[in-house]
Amino acid sequence: MKKKIVKKFAAATVFVLAAAVLACAGNRTTAAYLLINSYPAAAAFGEPAGAACGSIVYSGHSPASIASVENIEFAVMHNGAARGITAERLSVAKKFGFGSVGADISYYNLGVFTGIGVDASGGPVYTGQQSEPYALAGSLIYGRRAGNISFGAALRVIREDMGEGAVIRGSMDAGVMAANVRVRGLDFGLSVINASPEAEDGFYLPILVNGAVIYRLISEGAEVFRAGLGASWLPMEESLKVSLGFDLPVLGILNITGGAGVDNNANLSFSAGISVSFDGIKTSYAYLPSNAAGDSHRVSLSGGSFSPALQQISAGEAGAGIESYMESGDYYYNARQFRNAIKYYEYINLLYWKDLDAKSDREKSAFFQKLGISYYNIKDNSRAAQYFERALFFDRENEILKHWIRLIK
Repeated sequence: MKKKIVKKFAAATVFVLAAAVLACAGNRTTAAYLLINSYPAAAAFGEPAGAACGSIVYSGHSPASIASVENIEFAVMHNGAARGITAERLSVAKKFGFGSVGADISYYNLGVFTGIGVDASGGPVYTGQQSEPYALAGSLIYGRRAGNISFGAALRVIREDMGEGAVIRGSMDAGVMAANVRVRGLDFGLSVINASPEAEDGFYLPILVNGAVIYRLISEGAEVFRAGLGASWLPMEESLKVSLGFDLPVLGILNITGGAGVDNNANLSFSAGISVSFDGIKTSYAYLPSNAAGDSHRVSLSGGSFSPALQQISAGEAGAGIESYMESGDYYYNARQFRNAIKYYEYINLLYWKDLDAKSDREKSAFFQKLGISYYNIKDNSRAAQYFERALFFDRENEILKHWIRLIK
């Protein structure tokens, strides 16, 4: 009963904010720079789709994304855009018993402006005075998971100086996600970003509504492909954009990402990115070409201990069990975080041995082989040999297993 109340409250919060956005539509906006600071993984995949993705790198698209953090997670980014505009960003999130708490700091260097005045005849003239506008934004984020539903909220404070003195602005984000809806790997998300009151100068922040559906193709417990469809709406600018994106893991350490979008003015946009993971640290790069605003290059480092998006749900909750632990173990195995992988695989041995025994011989052999490889990589050859031999018991003709056993002995 408590979980149902939490889920309804989370959904109601997002829809109330969305209604508030509709009520404000038509007013003027400022601080468009807030829309150009996505992490590479989100920018290349298609920014609207981030409303249904977990991890701190998607927190700018939905605060519910940090509900997936298992322990601690961080990300840092440099964004080089056109006309001398750059942005730096640092994000961190930590899981506690009451939910996940995160913080985000962004600094925007908005280039150099040369002042323009009016001469005696009323014509424009350069004054020679130059200013270097900038903005600093800080956010406090909260996310929590209840069953297969994740929700979150964020408060943001912005200090900007456009050459005429500093101005302080504030806004709020809210988001809700649903994982494994009807079908394993099918996720939905809805978020409202930059909801803000009218400032003294009559401007609003660029309020953004995101909606997304993600499908993750899972084979033998590992995610082998991800595709997303998302839509973003700027009601005050009457701008609607639809995007498609894909993410393809390669060899467990490489991710190739791409996306395409079109807005209601028939403007096409494309994005591409690549990520390399090693020992739990991911290096990501995204390229966003733009004929209007100029090309953007984004580079980031991210890492920590986190579940595979928001799909992880703890044992005892709806739909959880051996597959939940297997998915988490496979995630860490593919990320080469072998100690974390062993933890989840051994949970299966301890808690779900009956479910494991009911699987086919091929599935059992693959499971014990991954355990053997994990122990081998942390230099525990004794246990590695034990699990390789158990894997060979279920697949007698597997030459790879025989090679592993000979290698260790």
